[in-house]
Amino acid sequence: MGAGQNLQFIAPNPQNLINVRSKKLFNWNTKGKTDINAIYLDKPTHIIQQINKDLNEEGFIKYLFQLEFLTQVGIISIHQLNTEVTRAFKHLLASFNTKGDLGKPKVNLYQDDNIKQHYAKYIIQAIGRICRTNLKAPNIYIYADKELDKLICNFDTENNLVLNEFKTLVNSSKQQIKMHQQTDFTFKNLATTTNKKVHSLIQKFISNEDWGWNEKRVKEWEKLREMCLRFPTISEQDINTLNLNRILDLYVELPNPSNKYHYELKKSDFFNDFKNVIVDFKSNNGSEISSETARLNELLEIDGVKDLFNEKKWAKSFKSNKYIIPPVMFNNIYKGTLGEEIGKFIFEKHFGIQLEELSTENYEIFDFKIKDSNIYVDFKHWKETTEIGFENQELKIRKKLEKVQADKVFIINILSTNNWQIVKSTDGKIVEVPFLWNSETKELNHSILKEINTYASL
Repeated sequence: MGAGQNLQFIAPNPQNLINVRSKKLFNWNTKGKTDINAIYLDKPTHIIQQINKDLNEEGFIKYLFQLEFLTQVGIISIHQLNTEVTRAFKHLLASFNTKGDLGKPKVNLYQDDNIKQHYAKYIIQAIGRICRTNLKAPNIYIYADKELDKLICNFDTENNLVLNEFKTLVNSSKQQIKMHQQTDFTFKNLATTTNKKVHSLIQKFISNEDWGWNEKRVKEWEKLREMCLRFPTISEQDINTLNLNRILDLYVELPNPSNKYHYELKKSDFFNDFKNVIVDFKSNNGSEISSETARLNELLEIDGVKDLFNEKKWAKSFKSNKYIIPPVMFNNIYKGTLGEEIGKFIFEKHFGIQLEELSTENYEIFDFKIKDSNIYVDFKHWKETTEIGFENQELKIRKKLEKVQADKVFIINILSTNNWQIVKSTDGKIVEVPFLWNSETKELNHSILKEINTYASL
């Protein structure tokens, strides 16, 4: 009856009925019509598109939209989304004569408040068919499938404008279910989706061959970097106070306020690619996102760096908040920006070496160029245990050298607890410096000055 006709009829004995019309309202029911006073409500079916061998293109498209919605709200994971799309596509292509089993759904798509709200919509619409007039029978009978209890018993009848009959049905539900709370599973799915979104965004910026830099994109990239330095974590209060709602899509929402979480990185063919991760908010497995793993305290020990952070209003710690940057942003933007900014500070304030920004055409090929020279500098914020072979990176670096027509480049890591030796390419064009600051001895690596002075007039 949800999509049926209205069932009112002229009352044979209107004097026996109850008039619920407010006396302030115009009496439109001049014919004395009333509603039937009983209805049976069955559990609605096919709320989500059925996937079988009769699936057509219209149904397939509808199912894709339904799956995308469930993914966006964290009900299913990216992996489950891909599995279901594949299963639906197989059914779409299958002929009616196919006898093989094409697979059943791997996940229950109906266990969600959004789906329950959709059920409630049909129930409200059906009850509305017996609530069209102001003349009511003394007793109204609503018979309902017991399966509806768990679907509507938590419907918020106080903050939604609904019929009194529906309110009574909700209140009489035999199976009282606690208000649905977002589970850790939901937060993990949302975190994975957010990480992939941010990965795609970063790739659009750094894939020069497909995108290319211009002034507008450089400014957007710089804002992204600044956001990470100022707000590695952020609270709902800061979001509202600073009007930063637009950046929420770039952050992982935590089940409870915190300043860290863990993730596991799936294998990838590309170095430093954090697209496919498994986020974990409960265990300590895998890698950690925190100020400790960013080695923020070690960086702040460098003379003058703390003052730099205060001046720039950059976060000197990860505060316990509701939102935190995802793994791909932590590793590919936040840590990289830390290395670049602190490396520049050490060069200019401690070594007296002035650095120049690169032109828009060569933006992000390397970090900086030493002023009045053709020597470039690229700062890194790597762990000492990071397995990056010099030979593996040399080919990529040489392509960059050729593009900017540089004489030489210094690849410089910021932190180390050991006095590792400088590594050079055979022609001396690539110089890898293992550290600028020894966090064990609390000393700067002044030996780099000798290397630079050899090739630049400083």
